[in-house]
Amino acid sequence: AKIIAGILILLLPTFFLGASFTLAASMLIKEIKKGRKNIGLLYSIEIAGSILGAIIAGFLLLPVLGFQKTIFVAAGISFLSGFLFLERKPKHYFIYLIIVAVAVLITMSMVEKPQGFFLENSAFGEVRVSNETGWKALYINKLYQCPASENGTTFLEKDIANTALGKTTDSKILHIGLGCSFTLAEILEHNITEVDVVEINPAVVRAADEFASETNNALHDSRVNIIIDDGSQFVRNTKKKYDAIIITVSEPAIAYSLPLYTVEYFRIMSQIVDDGILGVWVPQVGYENTRT
Repeated sequence: AKIIAGILILLLPTFFLGASFTLAASMLIKEIKKGRKNIGLLYSIEIAGSILGAIIAGFLLLPVLGFQKTIFVAAGISFLSGFLFLERKPKHYFIYLIIVAVAVLITMSMVEKPQGFFLENSAFGEVRVSNETGWKALYINKLYQCPASENGTTFLEKDIANTALGKTTDSKILHIGLGCSFTLAEILEHNITEVDVVEINPAVVRAADEFASETNNALHDSRVNIIIDDGSQFVRNTKKKYDAIIITVSEPAIAYSLPLYTVEYFRIMSQIVDDGILGVWVPQVGYENTRT
């Protein structure tokens, strides 16, 4: 049923998106002799627009507006493009621009604004800390990540930290995926000398400060080094050796998390662990913890 629903939802917009190039070509080509030249020009404009759109959306709109509002802006630009194709009088272009801009602004203002202690749009989606479930929790792009329990951390963080570290002493730890910083707090309860925390999203680091009271201000412990980087890229390039690696990133369905769940990267990580432990948190139904 979900597959059929997805097909029905995507069928109409993809059909019209595919037809847009043919429509533009038919409107642009007036003479057969100039057909190849005009088609080439149209392809060039399309490619340039795709490049420019990707840059603007990825580096400007998504970090500033977030996913939902960026979609509204993109839809408004699409409507405006349609009006410009249909209207031959340039003097009306400005009127259409105002109409579309007002429609987009009104629609964006009607979108429900999520409430929380912390809210920031980032290149990886909306980062929010709120207590809508009864417990203070972190959400990334509206996906539930980690909650605070009555005592701060939950059994999941304690389980993976205790399992991976055991009775290690004077250890150097690599922790990939900060989240709420609960796992970091549990790591610091052991006899370690240094923790390198690799987090791809700087907004998550700022959000983790909202859990300072539950984590005994773990982020600002003198043994902690915060590194803003892609976890997979970091383990590929680092020259350091660690006594243990603890990975608590998002589920493999997330593109930037997937490499860390592959055999290739397990082999790479095995080379930077000095006969130590690799602990990986594997999300399952109910967010249960799996030891590896």
